[in-house]
Amino acid sequence: MFDKFADWLRQTAFFSTAIDIARQTLPEPALIWLRTQMVRNLRGTPGEVFGEIYRRNVWG
Repeated sequence: MFDKFADWLRQTAFFSTAIDIARQTLPEPALIWLRTQMVRNLRGTPGEVFGEIYRRNVWG
């Protein structure tokens, strides 16, 4: 249930704005740590994992 809510939240303008603010204000090591945690928690086949990374734009 939380995954569905998180996916919905990621698609909102609010989330996009919050990410843009975080990219401008957080130091680079904090951003790298956050991205690492997001990637580390992904599950599935390699194709599914890379598809999810692309969909979430984790490294964008």
